[in-house]
Amino acid sequence: MTSLTAILIFLISMLLSAFFSGSETGLYRIPRLRLVIDSLSGKTWSRVLLWLTNNPSFFVATTLVGNNVANYLTGLSIVLLAQLWFGEVAIVELVSPSFSARWSSFMESCYQRICSCRLPIA
Repeated sequence: MTSLTAILIFLISMLLSAFFSGSETGLYRIPRLRLVIDSLSGKTWSRVLLWLTNNPSFFVATTLVGNNVANYLTGLSIVLLAQLWFGEVAIVELVSPSFSARWSSFMESCYQRICSCRLPIA
């Protein structure tokens, strides 16, 4: 995989994320009366949008899944770019300290809550 492919994945995923977020915001901003009047006059897009407003669970599920896929692809492309530019060892060195610090503090807090005691400081 080349850097150009990773950059292309990044740009496409950002556009998809913007599309799904914007469509969710845009649909809730359209007046329902306007959609009804336009759909009665025969406009196809108004009929589609009116159907989506009448079935909000379908619309919300579609936009959430689409946005999650787009955000996943964004993260994937950033990891691929970092891997291409800095190598695999650099990725492990960048991710592991923050992960291990968070994991150890989480485990310590769980242990303290379960045992109701403090861990000795080593």
